[in-house]
Amino acid sequence: MGSSSDQAPRAAGVSQFFRSPEGRRYARIAGWSLVAVAVVWYLALMASRMGVCAAGSDSSGYVNNARLLREGRLFADQRQLEGVNPQDLPWFTYVPLGFEPLHSVRPFNPADANKMVPTYPLGLSALFVAASVGSSLEAGMPVAMWVMLAASLFLTYRLARQCGLSPGWATAGMAMLAASPVFIGMSLQAMSDVPALCWTTLALVLALDSRERRWLAGLSGLAVAVAVFIRPSNVLVVLPLLWVFRFDWRRWLWLGLCGLPGAVVWMLTNKALFGRYIATGYGDVGQLFGWHNVLPVLRNYALSFPRVLPLCFLAVLGLGREARAESRAALAVAVTWVVLPLAFYAFYFHTQEAWWYLRFVLPAFPALIALALRGLRRVHGWISGGLAAGLRPVLARAAVAVVFAAGFFVQARAARSWDALEFGRGEKDYPKLAQLLERHAPANAVVFCMQTSGALYFAGPQILVRWDALEREQASRLYAAATRAGRPVYAAFFPFEVHDGCFKKLPGRWTQVANVRDKTIWRLDDAAGSMPETIELPSP
Repeated sequence: MGSSSDQAPRAAGVSQFFRSPEGRRYARIAGWSLVAVAVVWYLALMASRMGVCAAGSDSSGYVNNARLLREGRLFADQRQLEGVNPQDLPWFTYVPLGFEPLHSVRPFNPADANKMVPTYPLGLSALFVAASVGSSLEAGMPVAMWVMLAASLFLTYRLARQCGLSPGWATAGMAMLAASPVFIGMSLQAMSDVPALCWTTLALVLALDSRERRWLAGLSGLAVAVAVFIRPSNVLVVLPLLWVFRFDWRRWLWLGLCGLPGAVVWMLTNKALFGRYIATGYGDVGQLFGWHNVLPVLRNYALSFPRVLPLCFLAVLGLGREARAESRAALAVAVTWVVLPLAFYAFYFHTQEAWWYLRFVLPAFPALIALALRGLRRVHGWISGGLAAGLRPVLARAAVAVVFAAGFFVQARAARSWDALEFGRGEKDYPKLAQLLERHAPANAVVFCMQTSGALYFAGPQILVRWDALEREQASRLYAAATRAGRPVYAAFFPFEVHDGCFKKLPGRWTQVANVRDKTIWRLDDAAGSMPETIELPSP
Protein backbone atom coordinates (compact mmCIF):
# COMPACT_ATOMS: atom_id res chain seq x y z
CA MET A 1 0.00 0.00 0.00
CA GLY A 2 1.51 3.32 -1.08
CA SER A 3 2.25 6.11 1.33
CA SER A 4 0.50 9.47 1.33
CA SER A 5 3.63 11.00 -0.14
CA ASP A 6 3.29 8.63 -3.14
CA GLN A 7 -0.42 9.41 -3.64
CA ALA A 8 0.00 13.19 -3.64
CA PRO A 9 2.07 13.29 -6.86
CA ARG A 10 -0.41 10.89 -8.50
CA ALA A 11 -3.37 13.09 -7.58
CA ALA A 12 -1.53 16.14 -8.82
CA GLY A 13 -0.73 14.31 -12.06
CA VAL A 14 -4.37 13.36 -12.62
CA SER A 15 -5.50 16.92 -11.93
CA GLN A 16 -2.89 18.28 -14.28
CA PHE A 17 -3.92 15.80 -16.98
CA PHE A 18 -7.56 16.90 -16.91
CA ARG A 19 -6.47 20.54 -17.13
CA SER A 20 -4.44 19.80 -20.25
CA PRO A 21 -5.96 20.08 -23.77
CA GLU A 22 -5.90 16.30 -24.19
CA GLY A 23 -7.52 15.76 -20.80
CA ARG A 24 -10.26 18.27 -21.53
CA ARG A 25 -10.89 16.53 -24.85
CA TYR A 26 -11.32 13.18 -23.12
CA ALA A 27 -13.63 14.80 -20.56
CA ARG A 28 -15.77 16.28 -23.36
CA ILE A 29 -15.96 12.92 -25.12
CA ALA A 30 -17.01 11.22 -21.89
CA GLY A 31 -19.57 13.92 -21.16
CA TRP A 32 -21.17 13.83 -24.59
CA SER A 33 -21.19 10.03 -24.50
CA LEU A 34 -23.22 10.18 -21.30
CA VAL A 35 -25.59 12.69 -22.92
CA ALA A 36 -26.03 10.41 -25.93
CA VAL A 37 -26.79 7.42 -23.70
CA ALA A 38 -29.32 9.49 -21.73
CA VAL A 39 -31.05 10.70 -24.91
CA VAL A 40 -31.25 7.18 -26.36
CA TRP A 41 -32.62 5.84 -23.06
CA TYR A 42 -35.23 8.61 -22.89
CA LEU A 43 -36.39 8.14 -26.47
CA ALA A 44 -36.60 4.37 -25.97
CA LEU A 45 -38.61 4.87 -22.78
CA MET A 46 -41.02 7.21 -24.52
CA ALA A 47 -41.41 4.82 -27.46
CA SER A 48 -42.32 2.02 -25.05
CA ARG A 49 -45.00 4.15 -23.34
CA MET A 50 -46.72 5.54 -26.43
CA GLY A 51 -50.43 5.04 -26.99
CA VAL A 52 -50.90 6.70 -30.38
CA CYS A 53 -54.31 5.42 -31.43
CA ALA A 54 -57.95 6.41 -31.84
CA ALA A 55 -59.04 7.19 -28.29
CA GLY A 56 -60.76 10.30 -26.90
CA SER A 57 -62.18 13.23 -28.83
CA ASP A 58 -58.89 14.75 -30.05
CA SER A 59 -56.95 11.60 -30.81
CA SER A 60 -59.85 9.76 -32.45
CA GLY A 61 -60.57 12.88 -34.49
CA TYR A 62 -57.02 13.01 -35.85
CA VAL A 63 -56.91 9.27 -36.51
CA ASN A 64 -60.32 9.11 -38.22
CA ASN A 65 -59.29 12.11 -40.35
CA ALA A 66 -56.10 10.29 -41.29
CA ARG A 67 -58.08 7.31 -42.49
CA LEU A 68 -60.32 9.56 -44.56
CA LEU A 69 -57.29 11.23 -46.17
CA ARG A 70 -55.69 7.87 -46.82
CA GLU A 71 -58.88 6.82 -48.60
CA GLY A 72 -58.98 10.07 -50.59
CA ARG A 73 -62.05 11.45 -48.80
CA LEU A 74 -62.78 14.63 -46.86
CA PHE A 75 -66.16 13.65 -45.39
CA ALA A 76 -67.35 10.66 -43.38
CA ASP A 77 -70.73 8.92 -43.40
CA GLN A 78 -73.02 8.65 -40.41
CA ARG A 79 -74.16 5.11 -39.67
CA GLN A 80 -77.89 5.63 -39.26
CA LEU A 81 -80.49 3.23 -37.93
CA GLU A 82 -83.24 2.31 -40.36
CA GLY A 83 -86.85 2.83 -39.35
CA VAL A 84 -86.34 6.24 -37.69
CA ASN A 85 -86.24 9.51 -39.59
CA PRO A 86 -82.85 11.07 -38.65
CA GLN A 87 -84.35 14.54 -39.08
CA ASP A 88 -86.59 13.78 -36.09
CA LEU A 89 -83.53 13.20 -33.92
CA PRO A 90 -80.90 15.63 -32.58
CA TRP A 91 -78.13 16.51 -35.02
CA PHE A 92 -75.42 14.68 -33.08
CA THR A 93 -77.32 11.39 -32.61
CA TYR A 94 -75.07 9.47 -35.01
CA VAL A 95 -72.04 11.81 -34.93
CA PRO A 96 -69.05 10.48 -32.95
CA LEU A 97 -66.55 12.72 -31.18
CA GLY A 98 -64.14 14.40 -33.57
CA PHE A 99 -66.83 15.16 -36.17
CA GLU A 100 -69.54 17.71 -36.82
CA PRO A 101 -72.71 17.20 -38.90
CA LEU A 102 -71.98 18.69 -42.31
CA HIS A 103 -75.20 20.70 -42.27
CA SER A 104 -74.07 22.36 -39.02
CA VAL A 105 -71.25 24.19 -40.82
CA ARG A 106 -72.92 24.92 -44.16
CA PRO A 107 -76.48 25.40 -45.49
CA PHE A 108 -78.60 22.25 -45.30
CA ASN A 109 -78.63 20.02 -48.37
CA PRO A 110 -80.72 16.82 -48.26
CA ALA A 111 -77.94 15.02 -50.14
CA ASP A 112 -75.55 15.77 -47.26
CA ALA A 113 -77.92 14.76 -44.47
CA ASN A 114 -75.79 11.78 -43.43
CA LYS A 115 -72.39 13.42 -43.96
CA MET A 116 -69.94 14.46 -41.23
CA VAL A 117 -67.03 16.89 -41.40
CA PRO A 118 -63.86 16.64 -39.28
CA THR A 119 -63.70 18.87 -36.22
CA TYR A 120 -59.91 19.01 -35.98
CA PRO A 121 -57.36 20.50 -38.42
CA LEU A 122 -55.98 18.09 -41.00
CA GLY A 123 -52.26 18.82 -40.56
CA LEU A 124 -51.44 16.13 -38.00
CA SER A 125 -53.65 13.63 -39.83
CA ALA A 126 -51.75 14.32 -43.06
CA LEU A 127 -48.45 13.70 -41.26
CA PHE A 128 -49.85 10.39 -40.00
CA VAL A 129 -50.72 9.42 -43.56
CA ALA A 130 -47.24 10.39 -44.79
CA ALA A 131 -45.61 8.32 -42.05
CA SER A 132 -47.75 5.29 -42.90
CA VAL A 133 -46.85 5.09 -46.59
CA GLY A 134 -45.94 1.47 -47.23
CA SER A 135 -47.40 0.32 -43.91
CA SER A 136 -50.61 0.47 -41.91
CA LEU A 137 -51.91 3.64 -40.35
CA GLU A 138 -51.61 2.03 -36.91
CA ALA A 139 -47.89 1.39 -37.55
CA GLY A 140 -47.09 4.81 -39.03
CA MET A 141 -48.73 7.05 -36.42
CA PRO A 142 -46.41 6.19 -33.49
CA VAL A 143 -43.41 6.67 -35.79
CA ALA A 144 -44.61 10.16 -36.72
CA MET A 145 -45.15 11.15 -33.09
CA TRP A 146 -41.79 9.69 -32.01
CA VAL A 147 -39.91 11.53 -34.75
CA MET A 148 -41.52 14.84 -33.80
CA LEU A 149 -40.80 14.15 -30.13
CA ALA A 150 -37.10 13.58 -30.88
CA ALA A 151 -36.95 16.55 -33.25
CA SER A 152 -38.48 18.81 -30.58
CA LEU A 153 -35.61 18.02 -28.20
CA PHE A 154 -32.91 18.75 -30.77
CA LEU A 155 -34.66 21.90 -32.00
CA THR A 156 -34.79 23.14 -28.41
CA TYR A 157 -31.04 22.58 -28.22
CA ARG A 158 -30.52 24.46 -31.48
CA LEU A 159 -32.69 27.42 -30.47
CA ALA A 160 -30.80 27.69 -27.17
CA ARG A 161 -27.52 27.79 -29.08
CA GLN A 162 -28.86 30.52 -31.34
CA CYS A 163 -29.78 32.49 -28.20
CA GLY A 164 -26.10 32.61 -27.25
CA LEU A 165 -25.94 29.61 -24.90
CA SER A 166 -23.03 27.16 -24.86
CA PRO A 167 -23.49 23.46 -25.75
CA GLY A 168 -23.64 22.53 -22.08
CA TRP A 169 -26.38 25.04 -21.31
CA ALA A 170 -28.30 24.04 -24.45
CA THR A 171 -28.13 20.38 -23.41
CA ALA A 172 -29.62 21.38 -20.07
CA GLY A 173 -32.47 22.94 -22.06
CA MET A 174 -33.16 19.61 -23.74
CA ALA A 175 -33.34 18.00 -20.32
CA MET A 176 -35.77 20.64 -19.05
CA LEU A 177 -38.14 20.03 -21.95
CA ALA A 178 -37.81 16.24 -21.70
CA ALA A 179 -38.73 16.28 -18.00
CA SER A 180 -41.75 18.56 -18.33
CA PRO A 181 -44.97 16.67 -17.47
CA VAL A 182 -46.87 18.51 -20.23
CA PHE A 183 -44.32 17.51 -22.86
CA ILE A 184 -44.24 13.90 -21.63
CA GLY A 185 -48.00 13.48 -21.48
CA MET A 186 -48.71 15.07 -24.85
CA SER A 187 -45.89 13.13 -26.58
CA LEU A 188 -47.51 9.79 -25.78
CA GLN A 189 -50.84 10.43 -27.55
CA ALA A 190 -52.16 11.32 -30.97
CA MET A 191 -52.34 15.00 -30.01
CA SER A 192 -51.29 18.10 -31.93
CA ASP A 193 -49.39 19.90 -29.16
CA VAL A 194 -45.92 18.36 -29.58
CA PRO A 195 -46.19 18.52 -33.40
CA ALA A 196 -47.13 22.22 -33.03
CA LEU A 197 -44.05 22.73 -30.85
CA CYS A 198 -41.87 20.89 -33.35
CA TRP A 199 -42.92 22.78 -36.48
CA THR A 200 -43.10 26.26 -34.97
CA THR A 201 -39.66 25.85 -33.41
CA LEU A 202 -38.34 24.54 -36.71
CA ALA A 203 -39.72 27.65 -38.43
CA LEU A 204 -37.90 29.89 -35.93
CA VAL A 205 -34.62 27.96 -36.11
CA LEU A 206 -34.59 27.96 -39.92
CA ALA A 207 -35.43 31.66 -40.03
CA LEU A 208 -32.52 32.46 -37.71
CA ASP A 209 -30.17 30.27 -39.77
CA SER A 210 -31.27 32.04 -42.96
CA ARG A 211 -29.05 34.97 -42.02
CA GLU A 212 -26.20 33.00 -43.59
CA ARG A 213 -28.16 31.08 -46.23
CA ARG A 214 -31.19 33.00 -47.46
CA TRP A 215 -32.84 29.97 -49.05
CA LEU A 216 -33.45 28.57 -45.55
CA ALA A 217 -36.12 31.26 -45.23
CA GLY A 218 -38.06 29.23 -47.79
CA LEU A 219 -37.86 26.12 -45.62
CA SER A 220 -38.99 28.28 -42.71
CA GLY A 221 -42.04 29.23 -44.79
CA LEU A 222 -42.80 25.55 -45.40
CA ALA A 223 -42.52 24.89 -41.67
CA VAL A 224 -44.93 27.75 -40.98
CA ALA A 225 -47.41 26.29 -43.47
CA VAL A 226 -47.26 22.85 -41.84
CA ALA A 227 -47.60 24.43 -38.39
CA VAL A 228 -50.75 26.29 -39.47
CA PHE A 229 -52.23 23.11 -40.94
CA ILE A 230 -51.62 21.46 -37.55
CA ARG A 231 -53.09 24.33 -35.55
CA PRO A 232 -54.36 27.55 -37.20
CA SER A 233 -53.29 29.73 -34.26
CA ASN A 234 -49.68 28.83 -35.10
CA VAL A 235 -49.86 31.57 -37.73
CA LEU A 236 -48.68 33.80 -34.87
CA VAL A 237 -45.19 32.36 -35.42
CA VAL A 238 -44.81 34.69 -38.41
CA LEU A 239 -44.62 37.73 -36.13
CA PRO A 240 -41.29 36.84 -34.45
CA LEU A 241 -39.76 36.55 -37.92
CA LEU A 242 -40.01 40.33 -38.23
CA TRP A 243 -37.00 40.54 -35.91
CA VAL A 244 -35.01 38.25 -38.20
CA PHE A 245 -35.90 39.29 -41.74
CA ARG A 246 -36.47 42.99 -41.08
CA PHE A 247 -36.00 44.72 -44.47
CA ASP A 248 -34.31 41.83 -46.25
CA TRP A 249 -36.76 41.47 -49.12
CA ARG A 250 -34.97 38.39 -50.49
CA ARG A 251 -35.69 36.37 -47.40
CA TRP A 252 -39.29 37.60 -47.33
CA LEU A 253 -39.54 36.48 -50.95
CA TRP A 254 -38.21 33.03 -50.08
CA LEU A 255 -40.68 32.82 -47.19
CA GLY A 256 -43.58 33.82 -49.40
CA LEU A 257 -42.69 31.58 -52.35
CA CYS A 258 -42.57 28.50 -50.13
CA GLY A 259 -45.17 29.41 -47.51
CA LEU A 260 -47.97 31.02 -49.51
CA PRO A 261 -48.80 27.88 -51.55
CA GLY A 262 -49.48 26.17 -48.25
CA ALA A 263 -51.78 29.03 -47.25
CA VAL A 264 -53.65 28.68 -50.56
CA VAL A 265 -54.07 24.92 -50.06
CA TRP A 266 -55.26 25.55 -46.49
CA MET A 267 -57.90 28.03 -47.69
CA LEU A 268 -59.07 25.75 -50.51
CA THR A 269 -59.36 22.86 -48.07
CA ASN A 270 -61.47 25.03 -45.77
CA LYS A 271 -63.68 25.97 -48.69
CA ALA A 272 -64.20 22.30 -49.57
CA LEU A 273 -64.88 21.29 -45.97
CA PHE A 274 -66.77 24.22 -44.49
CA GLY A 275 -67.85 26.33 -47.46
CA ARG A 276 -65.60 29.25 -46.42
CA TYR A 277 -61.97 30.08 -47.08
CA ILE A 278 -61.24 31.14 -43.50
CA ALA A 279 -62.83 28.59 -41.20
CA THR A 280 -62.14 25.67 -38.87
CA GLY A 281 -64.09 22.65 -37.75
CA TYR A 282 -64.32 24.11 -34.27
CA GLY A 283 -67.22 26.28 -35.34
CA ASP A 284 -67.76 29.60 -33.58
CA VAL A 285 -65.10 29.58 -30.86
CA GLY A 286 -65.42 33.30 -30.22
CA GLN A 287 -67.53 32.60 -27.15
CA LEU A 288 -64.62 30.66 -25.64
CA PHE A 289 -62.39 33.74 -25.73
CA GLY A 290 -62.88 36.74 -23.48
CA TRP A 291 -61.41 39.03 -20.86
CA HIS A 292 -63.29 37.14 -18.15
CA ASN A 293 -60.96 34.18 -18.72
CA VAL A 294 -57.73 36.09 -18.14
CA LEU A 295 -57.56 36.02 -14.34
CA PRO A 296 -58.43 32.29 -14.02
CA VAL A 297 -55.89 31.47 -16.73
CA LEU A 298 -53.19 33.55 -15.04
CA ARG A 299 -53.98 31.70 -11.83
CA ASN A 300 -53.46 28.38 -13.62
CA TYR A 301 -50.20 29.70 -15.07
CA ALA A 302 -49.04 30.69 -11.58
CA LEU A 303 -50.00 27.33 -10.05
CA SER A 304 -48.92 25.01 -12.86
CA PHE A 305 -45.74 26.51 -14.32
CA PRO A 306 -43.76 26.06 -11.06
CA ARG A 307 -44.28 22.31 -11.51
CA VAL A 308 -44.21 21.82 -15.28
CA LEU A 309 -41.27 24.22 -15.90
CA PRO A 310 -39.98 25.40 -12.50
CA LEU A 311 -37.08 27.50 -13.75
CA CYS A 312 -39.20 29.45 -16.22
CA PHE A 313 -39.42 32.42 -13.86
CA LEU A 314 -35.69 32.99 -14.39
CA ALA A 315 -36.57 33.98 -17.96
CA VAL A 316 -36.96 37.60 -16.81
CA LEU A 317 -33.26 37.58 -15.90
CA GLY A 318 -32.37 36.32 -19.35
CA LEU A 319 -33.26 39.59 -21.05
CA GLY A 320 -29.84 41.19 -20.70
CA ARG A 321 -27.99 42.78 -23.58
CA GLU A 322 -26.11 40.74 -26.13
CA ALA A 323 -22.96 41.92 -27.85
CA ARG A 324 -23.53 39.88 -31.02
CA ALA A 325 -26.25 41.04 -33.39
CA GLU A 326 -27.19 37.42 -34.15
CA SER A 327 -27.84 36.68 -30.49
CA ARG A 328 -29.85 39.90 -30.10
CA ALA A 329 -32.14 38.88 -32.95
CA ALA A 330 -32.56 35.39 -31.52
CA LEU A 331 -33.31 36.86 -28.11
CA ALA A 332 -35.99 39.13 -29.60
CA VAL A 333 -37.49 36.14 -31.44
CA ALA A 334 -37.56 34.09 -28.23
CA VAL A 335 -39.18 36.83 -26.17
CA THR A 336 -41.82 37.51 -28.83
CA TRP A 337 -42.66 33.84 -29.22
CA VAL A 338 -43.02 33.36 -25.48
CA VAL A 339 -45.32 36.37 -25.10
CA LEU A 340 -47.60 35.66 -28.08
CA PRO A 341 -48.92 32.16 -27.19
CA LEU A 342 -49.12 32.93 -23.47
CA ALA A 343 -51.08 36.11 -24.17
CA PHE A 344 -53.31 34.59 -26.87
CA TYR A 345 -54.36 31.59 -24.78
CA ALA A 346 -54.80 33.72 -21.66
CA PHE A 347 -58.18 34.67 -23.19
CA TYR A 348 -59.15 31.05 -23.92
CA PHE A 349 -61.59 29.34 -21.58
CA HIS A 350 -59.99 25.88 -21.47
CA THR A 351 -56.50 27.12 -20.57
CA GLN A 352 -57.68 27.71 -17.00
CA GLU A 353 -58.94 24.20 -16.33
CA ALA A 354 -55.90 22.07 -15.36
CA TRP A 355 -52.13 21.77 -15.58
CA TRP A 356 -52.24 19.71 -18.74
CA TYR A 357 -54.14 22.49 -20.52
CA LEU A 358 -50.80 24.27 -20.67
CA ARG A 359 -50.43 22.06 -23.73
CA PHE A 360 -51.87 24.96 -25.72
CA VAL A 361 -48.78 27.05 -24.93
CA LEU A 362 -46.36 24.13 -25.29
CA PRO A 363 -44.97 25.57 -28.57
CA ALA A 364 -43.52 28.44 -26.51
CA PHE A 365 -41.60 26.09 -24.19
CA PRO A 366 -38.31 25.94 -26.18
CA ALA A 367 -38.05 29.74 -26.29
CA LEU A 368 -39.07 30.02 -22.63
CA ILE A 369 -36.42 27.44 -21.69
CA ALA A 370 -33.73 29.31 -23.61
CA LEU A 371 -34.59 32.53 -21.76
CA ALA A 372 -34.69 30.74 -18.41
CA LEU A 373 -31.25 29.24 -18.98
CA ARG A 374 -29.89 32.65 -19.92
CA GLY A 375 -31.27 33.86 -16.61
CA LEU A 376 -29.62 30.98 -14.76
CA ARG A 377 -26.36 31.74 -16.51
CA ARG A 378 -26.67 35.31 -15.30
CA VAL A 379 -27.17 34.07 -11.75
CA HIS A 380 -24.00 32.02 -12.22
CA GLY A 381 -22.17 35.21 -13.16
CA TRP A 382 -23.44 37.04 -10.07
CA ILE A 383 -22.37 34.22 -7.77
CA SER A 384 -19.00 33.97 -9.45
CA GLY A 385 -18.43 37.71 -9.20
CA GLY A 386 -19.22 37.76 -5.50
CA LEU A 387 -16.73 35.12 -4.46
CA ALA A 388 -13.00 35.08 -3.97
CA ALA A 389 -11.10 34.26 -7.12
CA GLY A 390 -10.07 30.81 -5.95
CA LEU A 391 -13.62 29.78 -5.08
CA ARG A 392 -15.43 31.12 -8.14
CA PRO A 393 -15.25 28.20 -10.59
CA VAL A 394 -16.20 25.43 -8.19
CA LEU A 395 -18.80 27.08 -5.97
CA ALA A 396 -20.54 29.01 -8.76
CA ARG A 397 -20.95 25.87 -10.84
CA ALA A 398 -22.05 23.90 -7.80
CA ALA A 399 -24.71 26.50 -6.94
CA VAL A 400 -26.08 26.52 -10.49
CA ALA A 401 -26.04 22.72 -10.58
CA VAL A 402 -28.06 22.59 -7.37
CA VAL A 403 -30.65 25.05 -8.73
CA PHE A 404 -30.97 23.12 -11.98
CA ALA A 405 -31.16 19.76 -10.21
CA ALA A 406 -33.86 21.09 -7.88
CA GLY A 407 -35.93 22.26 -10.85
CA PHE A 408 -35.43 18.95 -12.63
CA PHE A 409 -36.47 17.06 -9.48
CA VAL A 410 -39.67 19.13 -9.17
CA GLN A 411 -40.55 18.34 -12.79
CA ALA A 412 -39.84 14.63 -12.40
CA ARG A 413 -41.85 14.45 -9.19
CA ALA A 414 -44.79 16.27 -10.80
CA ALA A 415 -44.66 13.95 -13.81
CA ARG A 416 -44.78 10.97 -11.46
CA SER A 417 -47.57 12.33 -9.26
CA TRP A 418 -49.65 13.22 -12.31
CA ASP A 419 -48.90 9.88 -14.02
CA ALA A 420 -47.69 11.65 -17.14
CA LEU A 421 -45.94 8.48 -18.33
CA GLU A 422 -49.25 6.61 -18.07
CA PHE A 423 -51.10 8.83 -20.55
CA GLY A 424 -50.33 6.40 -23.33
CA ARG A 425 -51.61 3.47 -21.31
CA GLY A 426 -54.90 5.26 -20.78
CA GLU A 427 -55.21 5.80 -24.53
CA LYS A 428 -54.67 2.09 -25.19
CA ASP A 429 -57.80 1.28 -23.17
CA TYR A 430 -59.94 2.55 -26.05
CA PRO A 431 -58.84 0.04 -28.71
CA LYS A 432 -58.91 -2.71 -26.06
CA LEU A 433 -62.52 -1.81 -25.31
CA ALA A 434 -63.28 -1.81 -29.05
CA GLN A 435 -61.80 -5.30 -29.35
CA LEU A 436 -63.96 -6.52 -26.48
CA LEU A 437 -67.03 -4.98 -28.09
CA GLU A 438 -66.21 -6.78 -31.33
CA ARG A 439 -66.00 -10.03 -29.36
CA HIS A 440 -69.33 -9.60 -27.54
CA ALA A 441 -71.46 -7.58 -29.98
CA PRO A 442 -72.19 -8.54 -33.59
CA ALA A 443 -71.33 -6.23 -36.44
CA ASN A 444 -74.98 -5.19 -36.86
CA ALA A 445 -75.35 -4.05 -33.25
CA VAL A 446 -76.49 -0.60 -32.15
CA VAL A 447 -74.07 0.81 -29.56
CA PHE A 448 -74.93 3.71 -27.27
CA CYS A 449 -71.80 5.63 -26.31
CA MET A 450 -70.20 9.05 -26.01
CA GLN A 451 -66.60 9.17 -24.77
CA THR A 452 -65.69 6.06 -26.77
CA SER A 453 -67.65 7.02 -29.90
CA GLY A 454 -64.69 8.25 -31.97
CA ALA A 455 -62.58 5.20 -31.14
CA LEU A 456 -65.45 2.78 -31.85
CA TYR A 457 -66.18 4.51 -35.16
CA PHE A 458 -62.58 3.88 -36.20
CA ALA A 459 -62.50 0.30 -34.96
CA GLY A 460 -65.77 -1.31 -36.04
CA PRO A 461 -68.88 -1.20 -38.25
CA GLN A 462 -71.56 -0.91 -35.55
CA ILE A 463 -74.16 1.85 -35.57
CA LEU A 464 -73.10 4.32 -32.90
CA VAL A 465 -75.64 6.43 -31.03
CA ARG A 466 -74.63 9.36 -28.82
CA TRP A 467 -76.62 8.87 -25.61
CA ASP A 468 -75.78 12.39 -24.46
CA ALA A 469 -77.70 13.85 -27.43
CA LEU A 470 -80.95 11.99 -26.60
CA GLU A 471 -83.94 12.12 -24.32
CA ARG A 472 -85.49 8.95 -22.82
CA GLU A 473 -88.36 8.89 -25.30
CA GLN A 474 -85.98 9.12 -28.24
CA ALA A 475 -83.85 6.29 -26.85
CA SER A 476 -86.98 4.10 -26.54
CA ARG A 477 -87.86 4.80 -30.17
CA LEU A 478 -84.38 3.74 -31.20
CA TYR A 479 -84.72 0.52 -29.14
CA ALA A 480 -87.93 -0.31 -31.00
CA ALA A 481 -86.37 0.41 -34.39
CA ALA A 482 -83.38 -1.78 -33.54
CA THR A 483 -85.70 -4.62 -32.52
CA ARG A 484 -87.64 -4.37 -35.79
CA ALA A 485 -84.38 -4.46 -37.72
CA GLY A 486 -83.08 -7.45 -35.77
CA ARG A 487 -80.22 -5.47 -34.23
CA PRO A 488 -79.08 -6.12 -30.65
CA VAL A 489 -78.43 -3.11 -28.44
CA TYR A 490 -75.20 -2.54 -26.50
CA ALA A 491 -73.47 0.33 -24.76
CA ALA A 492 -69.87 1.33 -23.92
CA PHE A 493 -69.19 3.71 -21.04
CA PHE A 494 -66.46 5.41 -19.11
CA PRO A 495 -67.15 5.56 -15.36
CA PHE A 496 -67.89 9.30 -15.43
CA GLU A 497 -70.71 8.63 -17.91
CA VAL A 498 -72.34 6.20 -15.49
CA HIS A 499 -71.90 8.64 -12.62
CA ASP A 500 -73.30 11.46 -14.77
CA GLY A 501 -76.52 9.52 -15.26
CA CYS A 502 -76.36 7.89 -18.68
CA PHE A 503 -78.90 5.27 -17.57
CA LYS A 504 -81.38 8.04 -16.78
CA LYS A 505 -81.48 8.72 -20.52
CA LEU A 506 -81.28 5.03 -21.45
CA PRO A 507 -84.24 3.18 -19.89
CA GLY A 508 -84.35 -0.59 -19.54
CA ARG A 509 -82.37 -3.26 -17.75
CA TRP A 510 -78.75 -3.44 -18.80
CA THR A 511 -76.24 -6.19 -18.03
CA GLN A 512 -72.50 -5.56 -17.83
CA VAL A 513 -70.77 -8.06 -20.15
CA ALA A 514 -67.12 -6.93 -20.28
CA ASN A 515 -64.72 -4.29 -19.04
CA VAL A 516 -61.24 -2.83 -19.51
CA ARG A 517 -60.29 -1.69 -16.03
CA ASP A 518 -63.15 0.71 -15.12
CA LYS A 519 -64.44 1.11 -18.70
CA THR A 520 -67.46 -1.11 -19.28
CA ILE A 521 -69.55 -2.73 -22.03
CA TRP A 522 -73.26 -3.35 -21.44
CA ARG A 523 -76.04 -5.29 -23.19
CA LEU A 524 -79.72 -4.26 -23.17
CA ASP A 525 -81.66 -7.29 -21.95
CA ASP A 526 -85.08 -5.78 -21.21
CA ALA A 527 -86.20 -2.48 -22.68
CA ALA A 528 -89.10 -2.36 -20.20
CA GLY A 529 -86.97 -3.12 -17.15
CA SER A 530 -85.05 -0.78 -14.88
CA MET A 531 -81.57 -0.38 -13.44
CA PRO A 532 -80.76 -0.53 -9.71
CA GLU A 533 -80.18 2.76 -7.96
CA THR A 534 -76.59 1.78 -7.14
CA ILE A 535 -74.42 0.49 -9.99
CA GLU A 536 -71.20 -1.34 -9.22
CA LEU A 537 -68.28 -0.57 -11.52
CA PRO A 538 -64.94 -2.37 -11.78
CA SER A 539 -61.94 -0.75 -10.09
CA PRO A 540 -59.52 1.25 -12.27
